[in-house]
Amino acid sequence: MYLQHLALYQFKNHEHLTLDFSEKTVCILGNNGTGKTNVLDAIYYLSIGKSFFNAQDIHNIQHGKNEFSLKGIYYIDNEKETILCSAGTQRKKTIKRNDKPYKRLADHLGLIPVVFISPTDILLLIEGSETRRKFLDAFIGQLNATYIQDLINYQRTLLQRNTLLKQFAENHFFDAETLSLYDEKLILLNEKIHSVRKEFIQDFKPYFLDYYRKLSQKNEHIDLQYESQFHENNIAETFSNNQKRDLAATHTTTGIHKDDLLFLKDERPIKKSGSQGQQKTYLLALKLAQTDYLKKHAQQTPILLLDDIFDKLDEHRLGNLMSLLHDEELGQIFITDTHLRRIPEKLNALDIKHQVIDLEKEMQK
Repeated sequence: MYLQHLALYQFKNHEHLTLDFSEKTVCILGNNGTGKTNVLDAIYYLSIGKSFFNAQDIHNIQHGKNEFSLKGIYYIDNEKETILCSAGTQRKKTIKRNDKPYKRLADHLGLIPVVFISPTDILLLIEGSETRRKFLDAFIGQLNATYIQDLINYQRTLLQRNTLLKQFAENHFFDAETLSLYDEKLILLNEKIHSVRKEFIQDFKPYFLDYYRKLSQKNEHIDLQYESQFHENNIAETFSNNQKRDLAATHTTTGIHKDDLLFLKDERPIKKSGSQGQQKTYLLALKLAQTDYLKKHAQQTPILLLDDIFDKLDEHRLGNLMSLLHDEELGQIFITDTHLRRIPEKLNALDIKHQVIDLEKEMQK
C-alpha cells in the first residue's frame, strides 16, 4: 500500500497544493513555516478522518476561507483507491471512498493505517490521562471498528447520565429507576472496553520493549502499564458503591474514562525518572512499535510519518533510528526536515532509495 497522489485545497496554510509520491521513502524539505507538517497532517487526516493536531475542523480551514478538502489516491493491493475528505463552517464533514460517502465516518478507520511521529509526542508524557487515552483509543480503533462504536456509545451514555445527575441536584429529586437504566448500559460498555484495552496492552507491550532495546542498545528497566479501576474491582459493584459519591459530585466518578497508561522507568513515571534522551527514546519506541504492531495485525503496512524528528535526537539515537528504518520491512515513509541535504545524505549513506520534495518550489508552481 502507498499514497501516490495528494491534493490539498484551503487546508491550513495551503490554498492549493498537489504532490505525487514514490512508493517508499519521501523527504519533504523546506524552511519553517512552509507547511511541511501540514502536508503530513493532511495524509494523517485522509487515513484517520481527523487532524492529528486539531480536533475541531474549523481550525483546519485556511484563514479567511469557509471550507477545505483533501484528496488522496492510494494503491492498496494493486487496486486504485481514491479518498476525499471535506468539511466547512456551514456543513458537516464528509469522507468518500471512490466517490461513495461512508454512512458512518468510523467505518473508514483501518483501511489506511498510519503512524505519526511528532515533536508533540512529548505531550503523552507531560499532559493528563486524557491525552494518553486518546492515543490508546486511536491506536486500537485502527484495528477494531466495534471498539470505536462502543466508545461512541459510551461517551453518549456517559453524557446522558451526567446530565441526569445534574438534574437531580438542581431539582432536588432522585429517580433510582431511571438512573439504573443508564447504569446498566454503562456497566456493559465498561466491561467491553476495559477487556479490549487490557488484552491489547498485554499483546502490544513486547513490541514496545523490543524497540526500546533496539534504539537505546542498553539494558534499562522500562515498562508500559494499563491503569484502571476495574483490574481488581467488579464493575457493577463499583458503580453501586459510588452512587452517593456521583450524586454529590453531579457527575460519574468511576469508569473507563478515568483509565490511564503508565510510562515507567525503574517503576517510576519516566517523565520524572528518565533523562530527556530516555524520554525521547521511550516515545520513539512507542510509535515504531505501533508501526510494527499495525503491520502484523492490520491488513496493510502502515504509512509512517516522521515530522522534524532529526532535530530531537542526538547522533547516537539518530543512527539507531536510521538503521532501523533501513533494516525493518517498513512501508511508505514520509520525513520532513528544514535542511535540504541532511536527510538525503544519511539515506544515501545507507543506500536507501528516496524521493526529495522541495516544498517551497512545489508551492510556487
